[in-house]
Amino acid sequence: MMRFHKSIGLLALTGLVLTLSSAGGQAPPQKELLVNVGQGQIPGDTGLDDKTVMEIVESKELGGKALKVPFAAGDSFGIRPGAPKDWKPFVMVRFDAFNPSPNMVGLELVVMHARTTSYQTRVSMPFKLKPGKNEVKLGIDEMVNVNGSTPDLAHVTKWYISDLEGKGPTLFFSDIWLEGGAAAAATTPVPAVVATAIPGLPAAGVRIKGYVGGQSVDLTVTRRLRRRRRARSRRPRRERRDRNPRPLRLGRRR
Repeated sequence: MMRFHKSIGLLALTGLVLTLSSAGGQAPPQKELLVNVGQGQIPGDTGLDDKTVMEIVESKELGGKALKVPFAAGDSFGIRPGAPKDWKPFVMVRFDAFNPSPNMVGLELVVMHARTTSYQTRVSMPFKLKPGKNEVKLGIDEMVNVNGSTPDLAHVTKWYISDLEGKGPTLFFSDIWLEGGAAAAATTPVPAVVATAIPGLPAAGVRIKGYVGGQSVDLTVTRRLRRRRRARSRRPRRERRDRNPRPLRLGRRR
């Protein structure tokens, strides 16, 4: 009788690898909304009181509801979260933005935290929006204070986006959210698993190469022959011989 090494069949093993590989690309994203535009949320904090009046509108460029921000020159919008928020489990700040003008627009993300005492001890991340739709990704591990020190991103107290160049552009924003490592991994395509017989290996051996959850897999499946025990032939028992036979005694004839 033949059996696969470690009692596993080739088809079952290939199916297992394919299942794990497929599951590796479907991890649920780690995501936390900072501004829920889809639900009609409008940020309540601006730098210049009542100068920038925001509203929720429909945007075909962003595929749904959008936050319309007609910046007053040099103004900003953002959120005071109340209790400090922990940004460290996440990898980036994400949002889409539509710039209807034909020119580049310069903006700035500012993050204030528990150790912020002045301009020098806050995070400042400038970025630009090209004309049209933009996918903005700002890495959290790239955030440093203006003076180069490490920010306390486990206790974020305030954040805002400002008109860095003071030109007062009108822009449209999607939801703004924190995105975690699981989400970034889920967007990475996972190479297909290939199961092939490699020339040079014994006919009973098959090699499986591919990836499971982004990790390389290289398995060789072999089968081995179970040896049958030979049936012992029953031999007639030999008569037991006395190793020390007694000498024969001859009687005298009288």
